[in-house]
Formats: sequence, C-alpha cells, structure tokens
Amino acid sequence: MKDYKEFIDITLSDLKDNPKYAKDLEEYKYNLKNEMCNRELELRERGLSDYNVIKDLIISENLDARHNFLSFQHNKNQRRIEKIRMIFKFILAIAYFCAIGIWYFLDSFYNDDWAHSWLIIAGGITVFIIMLFLMPNKLQYKGRRFFSLTVALEVSGILAAIYTFLVLNIVFKIEHAAVIIPAILTLTSLSIAIIPAMKKMKMYIVYTLIGIILASTFIYIALSYLHLVPWQIGWLIIIAGIIVDLVILLIYIAKKEKAPEVDFNAEE
Repeated sequence: MKDYKEFIDITLSDLKDNPKYAKDLEEYKYNLKNEMCNRELELRERGLSDYNVIKDLIISENLDARHNFLSFQHNKNQRRIEKIRMIFKFILAIAYFCAIGIWYFLDSFYNDDWAHSWLIIAGGITVFIIMLFLMPNKLQYKGRRFFSLTVALEVSGILAAIYTFLVLNIVFKIEHAAVIIPAILTLTSLSIAIIPAMKKMKMYIVYTLIGIILASTFIYIALSYLHLVPWQIGWLIIIAGIIVDLVILLIYIAKKEKAPEVDFNAEE
C-alpha cells in the first residue's frame, strides 16, 4: 500500500500545489489507492503471490493516473455545471408558470371573462412545451436532444396549430379558423422536408420525401376546406406531390451513382 501511495504522490506531484485541483485531488488519490489495493486482492485471488510482480503490474495499469485525474475533474465539473443549470432552469420554469398564473387570475377577475381566460393557461403550457422541444442542443440536458429535430418540429407545429385554432375560433369567432391547422402543418411539413436536406442529416432524403407528401396533403385539405379548389379534383395536389417526390428521388439516385468511388488500393 505504501508503494501505491508513493506512486500516486509522485505521479500527481505537479498538481498538489495548484488550488484549482486541490478540492478534487485528495478525493481522487484516495479512490485510486483503494482501487489499486482492491486490484491487488483480485490478483492474489487469481493465484499471483509475488508482491513485486503484482505491484509492477498494477502500477503499469495506472501510468495514465495524471490524465485520468484531469478527466475525472473535468467530468465532475461538468456534472456540477449541469446540476446548476438544472436548478436554474427549474427556477425559471417556476417563475414562468407563476407569471402565467398571475396573468390568468388578473385577466379573469378584471375582465370577468373566465370563459376565455383559460386560454392563457393553455397558451403558457403550449409555449413552454414548444420551447422545450426547440431549444438549441447546448441548452438541452447533457447537450443532446431526447427527440430528433424532425420530431420536435412536428410536435411543435401540431401544438401551435391547435392553439392558434382555439384562439381564432373561441376569441375572434373566425368562421374558417380550422384552416389554420392544415396551414401550419403545411409549413411544418415543408420545414421537415427542407431543414434535414440543408443540414445534410443522415437519411435526409427520407425526411424530404415524407415532408413533401405531407405538405401536399395539408395544402389539399386547406384549399378544399376554403372552397378554393373542389374536393373532387383537389386530390390532384397530392398526386403532384408524389410526382415531385419521384423527381427528387431520381435526382438523388443519379447523384449517388455518379459519386466517384475511392480506390483504397491505389498507390499514393
């Protein structure tokens, strides 16, 4: 055990006087010494009995102790930062919903309009969910999305469409307010078709084809609902979308076939 402690002290000697590392260094040294001792017991149980052989083997396995400590501290700092971020986000969320609640009660009592004021709560929840889905990756938990950007756009579009319809229909009494649903879903479908292609995401061609056919379907529903196009022939818009899909797919296949093949056996 003494040899392990000496090895750890020597390996990490250049870090012990740095106040930036002082807080985590002792914890790491203590954990590393215990790991090395446990490793010795494991090797003895496997049949090794020569202490010098065991010591040299264990030390050779931990020659990267300095690098491992720096990684250990970095990961620990990241966990601290993530914890602070989560607390900050939680406080912001509480403050946000408190503000929505205050707005709801003030509007309800002041205008005596309880029949419509619930839309404030619904709108607050809708905006909050959309923000969660569309936040940049760096603001997501551990810097990564739980759902793909495509799913986030789809859900956000659907929620925005439904809430906008409720406001237009209940508050403003617009006759054809329902058309807002296919209209917003059309824009959402187009974004699903365009954004993955612009970012050259994996399998972007699938998103593009699906987005176009969905957009053409929602355009058909919107135009026919407004009686701008007869329902009986409006379905040709969907056929047009399928034709556009076929053209895009053929162009994609042609580009793939023309892509130069790399000869890994060619001499440099």
